[in-house]
Amino acid sequence: AELKKSIEGTGLRVTLDDSDSTPGFKFNLWELRGASVRLEIGSKELEESTVTVCRRDTGKRETVKEDALGEYLAKIGPEILENLRTKADKKLQESIRDASDLEGIGKALDKGGFVRVMFCSREAQGEKCAETIKEETGGEVRGNIHGKDEKPDGNCVICGKKANEVLYVARSY
Repeated sequence: AELKKSIEGTGLRVTLDDSDSTPGFKFNLWELRGASVRLEIGSKELEESTVTVCRRDTGKRETVKEDALGEYLAKIGPEILENLRTKADKKLQESIRDASDLEGIGKALDKGGFVRVMFCSREAQGEKCAETIKEETGGEVRGNIHGKDEKPDGNCVICGKKANEVLYVARSY
């Protein structure tokens, strides 16, 4: 409990799992909940005034002295965030396929993920094109990638008018 308060003093969120569940159950539970760091404190750690730190991004386990824990967590926090962001970006990029016609959209959607298309407009004039995509492929125009400024190069994948947007289509499951 003292260690929990000490870590919270650094501005980090901490949850103490002092349930009677097995360690394996607890590890799995917190992995599923998305905890970026797991601190393990057993009888060995208590004797040695250490904490075993397990990182979600690398799976690496390290033993850290209790009095150096705050500094250690402050150091690895930005590293973990960058690693998780890089993994997520890579996974997103691997799930994107391009299509230049309605048939291509359908085939790409059958493989899952997102389909990048040139689109006339996300305003009212593009609604009919979006409806066609939904009716014919089951995919829906989801929008663009936040923070990514993509320039359209070509015509709308449906109506053939000059494309003013690069948008992404996906199915919900």
